[in-house]
Amino acid sequence: MLTVHWPRIIGVAMVLFVCMLLLVFTAIGESYYERAQAGKLVDLLSNVYVGVTKERETRKLSQPFSRFRDLGQSKDATRGDSYEVYLFRNRAFALLHLAPPKFFCVVIRYKNGIVAEKSVQYFEEPRCSGVMTETDQATKKVGTPPPGRSREVYLSSSMPSPVFIMKVTDNLSVPLARRRLDWQIDLSCMTSIGGCRDPRKVLRGALLETAG
Repeated sequence: MLTVHWPRIIGVAMVLFVCMLLLVFTAIGESYYERAQAGKLVDLLSNVYVGVTKERETRKLSQPFSRFRDLGQSKDATRGDSYEVYLFRNRAFALLHLAPPKFFCVVIRYKNGIVAEKSVQYFEEPRCSGVMTETDQATKKVGTPPPGRSREVYLSSSMPSPVFIMKVTDNLSVPLARRRLDWQIDLSCMTSIGGCRDPRKVLRGALLETAG
């Protein structure tokens, strides 16, 4: 007659359960780590000046984040420049179905050894996107910029739903104080349960007014 050793089975089950919990908490901790690293990279970029900061200096400063660098093509033959791409995700939250897949992408573009453009994009499935770009090029006429300024804020939504798409573009004619304010980016959505659904929660600095 087969004897069932329940204490041993229960013991093994408990060990497996504890191991699974450790894996889950480790994975969630990794998502928080990615969010923290993304925040540090954004802080670094807020002190990188388009049209001024050198490529060699910027690459050296961004070296600690090489783990998140996209190893794909880093040169644009059509434009004759080079760029770096960094990608951050909420893998654990998405795999555990605690939140939809979310991505935060950082792009630094160089031209003639100088930072020519820096941008970040937050994307959340199924349809939520926020893009902040600072460039040395004149911005395209998406809307009507204020007189003497070249800052554009583009919003697109399907009423009565929240804003789905937000794009903010600054060029070098925008006052430095305004540009620095636009780089106040909130990444708490990366580790929130559920979806944020509104990119204004991420690009919160773009909605603030400069002093004076």
